[in-house]
Amino acid sequence: MAGKEEALSLIEEEFKEDQQHLLKELLDDEKKSFQRFQRSLSLIKKILEEEERKYEDIREEAFFSSYEKAYDKFYSNYDDSSLLKGTWKKEIGLSDGFLGRIYYHALDYVQREEFLRAEELMFFLVFIDVISYDYWFLYATILQQLEQYKEAIESYLMSLYANPQEAQPFLEISVCYFHMGEKEKCRTALGHYLDIVGDDPEIEDYEDFIEEEFSEDAY
Repeated sequence: MAGKEEALSLIEEEFKEDQQHLLKELLDDEKKSFQRFQRSLSLIKKILEEEERKYEDIREEAFFSSYEKAYDKFYSNYDDSSLLKGTWKKEIGLSDGFLGRIYYHALDYVQREEFLRAEELMFFLVFIDVISYDYWFLYATILQQLEQYKEAIESYLMSLYANPQEAQPFLEISVCYFHMGEKEKCRTALGHYLDIVGDDPEIEDYEDFIEEEFSEDAY
């Protein structure tokens, strides 16, 4: 088994092309992405403004109206390269409080197993901040729950683009490939996970399970 640093280097190189391709797709399909962005924004506006009517202790910088003002100013000088660089959050001037409110509601929807609504909120966040590990990982988790395994894998790869030293995305990618029946890719992703964390007794049952399932498929 490769050492951790060697494994990370190999993994980063292996997935670098895929990650750049996914970033480019956000721009190449910008019209479709922007339409989805607007749908997500409609839901966010409804949720946050309703919350603002109920509670008086929300900071003004976290109001939905603060986002609208900042976005209007940003869009008048829009440059699509800022999306590729993952700097929309900074260039629009969005506060952590505003984004945190959306993330909190997405987590709440996940806990209530309302995954479609959670997905709408997280699409907005990954569009705004394409270099956030937490955003991409939660978005991928939601897509995995919706059994959109290809899209989940792509999103886990984007979480690794944000933080290539994380191991958990590889384990989840392995699970997605298992559900897709992609035996070798399932094993490869699991191998990358183990290269980073070393031995993990907690997944021995999973290792045995996939080997048993794949062995049965061979007959």
